[in-house]
Amino acid sequence: MTSVQAEINKFKSSPEYAQLSRQERRMVESFIRKGSGKRPMSKDRGVLAFQKTLFRASKQETTEDDINVLVLPIYAEIDKLTRGLLEMDGFVRLNEMTAFGYELASLLYHGGDEQTQDILAPLASVFGLCGDALEEIGERKGRTNKFGASGGQLQKLRDMASNIETLCGVASRGMILQALETAEKQVTQAMKEASK
Repeated sequence: MTSVQAEINKFKSSPEYAQLSRQERRMVESFIRKGSGKRPMSKDRGVLAFQKTLFRASKQETTEDDINVLVLPIYAEIDKLTRGLLEMDGFVRLNEMTAFGYELASLLYHGGDEQTQDILAPLASVFGLCGDALEEIGERKGRTNKFGASGGQLQKLRDMASNIETLCGVASRGMILQALETAEKQVTQAMKEASK
């Protein structure tokens, strides 16, 4: 038996295997086979990549702790902004979480029925308005060299955080990871373009 087949057999005997759909199982098996290609991969990177792929396919419900880990830092950064203590990493985090909220709502929208889509459709504007508020806050930072926000901008940020909390309560862990990764890539790309 090859090491690739041994790895696939190990995956099939894991408890996560039973929770995945047939298509998701094939996706993970394909990932294992591709990971065994000619390009060398360190064991740590390979394990991490495998775990991320498996977790992305997870349909497990989020727990209260999962939601708190995601949402409490948003409220902490909003509080810092309110007190004039927000720093650049916090500003980036708020941008990432706004993009995350939009991506998560989009995933739920496209995976939902018509009634779900009707409920989720207005959220696009909530995250869009929050993005506009963050853009204005960033422009103010450029003029004053300090992050500050108006009451209306702070309310848009709070609405964003509240909606993320609600969305995380109905999304699977896999959807949340997928939305987080997409949001992080978007913000990183935007920062690269802005620094040119």
